[in-house]
Amino acid sequence: MPIFVLRLIVLSVGLFALATAELSAQQADSAQIAWHEDAHEAVRVARAQRRPLLVYVTSAHCGHCRTMERQTWKDESVIRSVSGRYVALKLSSERHPAAIEQLKVQAFPTTIVLTADIKVHEGAVGMLTPEEAIRLLTRGPAVVAHNNVNRQ
Repeated sequence: MPIFVLRLIVLSVGLFALATAELSAQQADSAQIAWHEDAHEAVRVARAQRRPLLVYVTSAHCGHCRTMERQTWKDESVIRSVSGRYVALKLSSERHPAAIEQLKVQAFPTTIVLTADIKVHEGAVGMLTPEEAIRLLTRGPAVVAHNNVNRQ
């Protein structure tokens, strides 16, 4: 086989591998939770689709919130647990103080699961690991408290 053909094959295989890796990276980046930031819209969607509402309450000055956003909410298992099952709502203390007061949030981060009828089903105060978030999303009512919270 001529050297030209071998080089062409190697180049083709290399380009295919590069394209496949790029596509995998794009798919990984696009796999994320579709957070609503409008509470009224999220409630409307949850009621219309008869799906529970996952409410993540955060604050700009909350270090544990940033950690959850980088680790917990980007975890593939957590994304799979949320996607298609919940309507996800992200509330910031700076932009949604009335909603946060109505939910009686006292610390950040707080994660709350509401039924499709917008009744509190379960909640957790403090940073959740991916494993803890999955347990919260899949079990019965209870309140989980953690020591790693930012109090108001």
